Amino acid sequence: MIRALPPCTNEDGSLVVDESGMAGDSLTKFFSLNADENCIGIGTMGIENETDDGMFCMIDFKVPEDAQEGDVYTMDLEVSTFGDAQNHAVAVEAIDGPIDPVNDPVSVIAGSVEAAPGEIVSFPVYIENNTANGFAASGIRLDYDSRLTPCTNADGSLVVNDNFVAGDALDMYFSLNTANNCIGIGSLGLENETDDGLFCTIDFKVPENAKNGDVYTMNLTIDSFSDAMIRPVASEAVGGSITVKGAAPQQEKPDQPNPGNGHHGHNGHHGHGRYGWGSIIDYIIGWFFNPYFW
Repeated sequence: MIRALPPCTNEDGSLVVDESGMAGDSLTKFFSLNADENCIGIGTMGIENETDDGMFCMIDFKVPEDAQEGDVYTMDLEVSTFGDAQNHAVAVEAIDGPIDPVNDPVSVIAGSVEAAPGEIVSFPVYIENNTANGFAASGIRLDYDSRLTPCTNADGSLVVNDNFVAGDALDMYFSLNTANNCIGIGSLGLENETDDGLFCTIDFKVPENAKNGDVYTMNLTIDSFSDAMIRPVASEAVGGSITVKGAAPQQEKPDQPNPGNGHHGHNGHHGHGRYGWGSIIDYIIGWFFNPYFW
């Protein structure tokens, strides 16, 4: 039963659904809406059995504009029939799931750091307010200033570090799209990550000709954020920046040779940056995550 939640529909009146989950991709699915009874019918047919676990489908609902803190919208499932391809009955149970639209969100925060011209910066992304909820699957986009150069390894992969407290329980994925100046950050895990702290760092090179006071904006967008059971987790993204401080690294002039001494030496030096903190829902049935890449 759907209480006070209007389902989203297309122009032809059909429901807005996503049935691409792996737990059902071998079946034909059917959806019907009965607005008078606040219920939706979900049906399947197939000539072969579906044997995968995972996300079965998503159905879009709009949370009321006047929703109050603490409001919970109950979503009840009832199974009328459940059988295999030979029409033999299959044992099944239905587990209800609520929608709580006003949980305090987990914050994904881009750092605010300083660097000298020409310096390589390990740009940080943090997780805050996570301990009460936990998350596992995420799809996050980092849009970086086009003047910055992401650092890459010999194989073209990004230079990153994901071995930190707020992500060490998860498998992390990174992808680079230089044409759009963006980086995809994805995670998944069988258990929720419940720690706050540093999530990952990504290396960027500041331009050699950067001037003191230049600011490079780093914007975050969250495409998906859910727990290990693929239940949506409220989240928010906070952008950050890299600010140029100090002059470009200078190479010291070679020492002048002493009379009668046929050699000389020289030393180079470089600056070090200072790192600081930057300070319509899909209702899902099933368990699955496909990491977000660009």
